[in-house]
Amino acid sequence: AIDTAMETCGHTNWKYLRKLAEYLDLVFYDIKLMDPTKHEMFTGKNNKVILTNAEKLSRLRKPMIIRTPIVPGYTDSEENIEAITKFASSLESAKTVELLPYHRYGINKYEELDREYELRTTQPPTKEHIDNLERIVRRYFSF
Repeated sequence: AIDTAMETCGHTNWKYLRKLAEYLDLVFYDIKLMDPTKHEMFTGKNNKVILTNAEKLSRLRKPMIIRTPIVPGYTDSEENIEAITKFASSLESAKTVELLPYHRYGINKYEELDREYELRTTQPPTKEHIDNLERIVRRYFSF
């Protein structure tokens, strides 16, 4: 048997995600921010559909790994990670929350595409900060 996984932020019509879910063994589910105002300000999208679809996937018992990009000044507050992890722990099929530290590897790709890289001055989070945020995750999930 071949396992099938998908990475998504879940910002889609439930009928499409539901159909895809039939074929999935694992979902990597991206949740950036729990605060709806900040989510819309930073991403341009409301997070209601994202969170609702996560709950629906969980009710289908689709194993999920919640992933959160840690971007300093945007998603890296302790309050945000606490809220995401608490939400994830309420999802029966969520296995853990993975923190994905921001990196600057995409700058050259943006330059090649002649696009502005808006996070040019943003520095990656320190190891100490990531360790601190992971302690929050461990309060809800063991890994």
